[in-house]
Amino acid sequence: MTDATTSSEKLPAADDYIFGPKFDALRCAIYHTERRNFFDLSNRCLNFLVIIFGAGVAGKAAKLIHVEELLLEFGVLVFATAQLVFDLGYRARTHEFLQRKYFEMLAEMELEPSPDPKKMGGKAVRYCK
Repeated sequence: MTDATTSSEKLPAADDYIFGPKFDALRCAIYHTERRNFFDLSNRCLNFLVIIFGAGVAGKAAKLIHVEELLLEFGVLVFATAQLVFDLGYRARTHEFLQRKYFEMLAEMELEPSPDPKKMGGKAVRYCK
């Protein structure tokens, strides 16, 4: 029983410690990490498909496996257009920037000896949108 009381005495009071903004900042940092990874992977896949479908070798290979060249030309058109329109590399860099900001915000919260919940809460909300 004394172990439980001593551990609860070590915890800061809910008013003195910021649980909400820290959680929000960490959640948003993890979200932006996952989105950055998704957009980077998607961008790489589109680059790969554009190169493969656009290569002259693909035309020769299409004859061997009895695929019409028109299908390959259409594939190049679709994937290259999607890559240019959606610009997934730019989106990945945006999420990378936001991820870095959230981790910097978490570091500030950890270094602050007596954090002000209103001040830190406003920072976390600013980047979540």
